Amino acid sequence: MKKTQIVVLCIVSPLLACASGSQTSHLFQKNPSVTISSQELRVQVRSLARPLAGILEKTADEIIAQSDDPIVRQKVLRTKTEAIPALFEALFRKDPGAALIDASALVEQIRQEFTDGSNMVLNDEEKQIILRAAEDMKHRLQEVYLATGASQEDIDQFWMEVEGWARRHPIEGNFAIRDSTANLLAKSNAATGGGLGAAISSAQDELADLAVRADLYAEHLPRQARWQAQLLIEEMMAEQIVAQA
Repeated sequence: MKKTQIVVLCIVSPLLACASGSQTSHLFQKNPSVTISSQELRVQVRSLARPLAGILEKTADEIIAQSDDPIVRQKVLRTKTEAIPALFEALFRKDPGAALIDASALVEQIRQEFTDGSNMVLNDEEKQIILRAAEDMKHRLQEVYLATGASQEDIDQFWMEVEGWARRHPIEGNFAIRDSTANLLAKSNAATGGGLGAAISSAQDELADLAVRADLYAEHLPRQARWQAQLLIEEMMAEQIVAQA
């Protein structure tokens, strides 16, 4: 088995253990002081929604406020408008382990979209704002990985897998139709005979998720409406610039 496959298994195994209610995975045996149940993992993953969305919103607002380029403002505003609902969708996947990995992939896709992409429109200062925000979100996500018993070394190597996946699956068009992260776990699924999709959740868990998600959407719907109106204005301004060029 290749080293990268072993790393993926080291990261995913504790997530699988949490999802199934077991705590006998390889990494839990290596780290007996670490215990996290499926419910605890679920709570930790769902609790990332507000802070990560807040980072995305604050970062976009900072760039929009300081940029005098309507094309930049349009791109950043569109990303904020689409990425936050996509983040909620990722973090509230039924399986909290799969949700954590999907959100990690989304964060990396956003970072690469603005810093590595051929269509990058940001200047160096704006790029640094994105990089700082991405690093902050990555750190918060990795704190949850650490809680499952994974070592920092394994997490760092696994994040390289996430980076590679994001590079092969860039955001194309709307965030709502971004590629599935299922193939990111294909190697671990083959080795374990299952996958993160096998998580078991109770009706009570699902009702709790629904309540939290409803609160988030109620909180963000007015903002989404305002952002959509702002986006329409920015698109009109960008079209005028293109027409005058």
